[in-house]
Amino acid sequence: MMSKSVQEEGCKKLAYVLRKARKDMNLTMEEASKRIKISRQNLHLIEKGERPNVSFVVIVRMADVYGVSLDYLSQYVKHAF
Repeated sequence: MMSKSVQEEGCKKLAYVLRKARKDMNLTMEEASKRIKISRQNLHLIEKGERPNVSFVVIVRMADVYGVSLDYLSQYVKHAF
């Protein structure tokens, strides 16, 4: 079992990568959340690293909308959960 601090660090790294990818695409949180099909509040929590256990479907949608590969995100996802 992964320690809570390792999991929290993983969530923060994933959050940073996702927030940067969104900003690199010049998307507002509102625009991105509509494309990903989640609430803006949920996206906000994900980007702050305060939403553990993000579903795989949401990760796939985020990768697609942000133009990043799942392979790229997987290096962060495995430490976040």
